Amino acid sequence: FSGKLGNKNHHSGFVPPVFDILETGSFFLEGEKEVSAINLQISTIETSANYLALREQAENNKSLLGKFVFESRLELKQSKNQRKLKLLKNILTIIFCLLAMV
Repeated sequence: FSGKLGNKNHHSGFVPPVFDILETGSFFLEGEKEVSAINLQISTIETSANYLALREQAENNKSLLGKFVFESRLELKQSKNQRKLKLLKNILTIIFCLLAMV
């Protein structure tokens, strides 16, 4: 039980609240106004054309970055495979040369 019943906090038979959130000018009500003002600012920013354009641009950049990372990893793998292939060819060449000498 929060203590708030019928828009009142003081009820007979119950311990009075330590902090009355319904009291005019109370810290809670003033803080609630500040939070509401901040939430309104956030809502205003989040619906602004500039914010939406920047958010879309960020998503596009994220997508491009993901594609770049994928392609870079693919190039690294291909390069590694080419080096392995070259090494194997060199080893085979050496083996054939040694076999030809025998």
